[in-house]
Amino acid sequence: MPEKKEKRQFIISLITAIIIIFVMMILIIMYLKTSEEKKETTFENLAKTYCNKNNVESVSICNGQVIEIKSSLLGGGSTYHHKDNTTFTCPIVSQSSISPECRAISNAKKTNQWNCIKIC
Repeated sequence: MPEKKEKRQFIISLITAIIIIFVMMILIIMYLKTSEEKKETTFENLAKTYCNKNNVESVSICNGQVIEIKSSLLGGGSTYHHKDNTTFTCPIVSQSSISPECRAISNAKKTNQWNCIKIC
């Protein structure tokens, strides 16, 4: 009889261990998935913070990497915030005065390589 009892306890312990491992794997997968989603929503949430600022006409996320903030001021142009925290402004100026970064965006827009999703 004692052998059966020990065998039964071993099987119960084994099943319990398998269940615990299974639950831990599910929790790890859920954690990784939510942390990945937080990275994406964080950039969108950052974009939304610019919506109610002064002199903002619209805010968009372009190519999934850049927040484009269009100024409502005459000649204000747009300000661009990259995911790597770099920022630059492209005021409306003559073609001869445009910066290389602003020229690259202008060219990308002309060739439909600048895809934006309007946030507000």
